[in-house]
Amino acid sequence: MNCQNCGANVDGKAFCAQCGAPVGQPAPVQAPYNAIPQQQTLGNPTKVLVFGIIGLALSGFGIIGLIFSIIGLVQANKYIAQYGNVANQVRIGRRLAIAGLIISIIMTVFWIFMIILVAVAAASSQGTWTVRSNGYTYRINY
Repeated sequence: MNCQNCGANVDGKAFCAQCGAPVGQPAPVQAPYNAIPQQQTLGNPTKVLVFGIIGLALSGFGIIGLIFSIIGLVQANKYIAQYGNVANQVRIGRRLAIAGLIISIIMTVFWIFMIILVAVAAASSQGTWTVRSNGYTYRINY
């Protein structure tokens, strides 16, 4: 029988005389002497914070703020799911994104209501505009 690590003849021994590996078990794989251990990178929590701030800042515009708030919230949830809730920037960014989302929804409903209100007011006008100036009356029909 031969050693699986170095190929030397072991003849029923429990350990190889050449390399010292246990017989019948594969040798452990060792990293090269110059290998640098890989560190886990923690993503970019600043991205979450930036999208949260942009979402909150643009929430007055309705749909635009809604889009950025959703992006910020998705990024925060991905970060938390992958790394845990470890970065303060992620917590703050997530809170800003939620605030931006709420305000954006309110503003979107407000802008839709205002557009409908203006459309109804324009449709219900009489079609005549009267202007009085210096004792004269001007009628404009449209």
